[in-house]
Amino acid sequence: MAIDQRSIAQEPVQLLDDEELTHYGCAATGPTVFRGPKSDETEASMLRGRITAAEAAILVRKKWTPDPRDRVRYTTVGHLRDLKFDVVHTPNPSNPDHVSVRVPRVEGPWNDDERAELEKAFDLYGDGAA
Repeated sequence: MAIDQRSIAQEPVQLLDDEELTHYGCAATGPTVFRGPKSDETEASMLRGRITAAEAAILVRKKWTPDPRDRVRYTTVGHLRDLKFDVVHTPNPSNPDHVSVRVPRVEGPWNDDERAELEKAFDLYGDGAA
């Protein structure tokens, strides 16, 4: 996996509308490969840039051996914002490219309508990790 300069910094940056995001999922975790936040979660996690399923698995699950069930799908910051989501770069020590996608309200978990709205943001799917 190539490391670019933005991955070194831990400070959040302002995301531009044309920036691509990767959403990682794995069928090994259940019947739904991709899902919005669980009923008790307040945000969906994504990754900055367009990366492969194998690269995403390393960042998200710390898996160095790709699983053929790993998948990714892509969207842009602007597409999510057009759907009225807040999109914020939220780097952490183990994942400097972490992005949080939130519904624009103060608190509480996502409801079914909000999870369904998130699905509209994805029309590009990547290949599996294997």
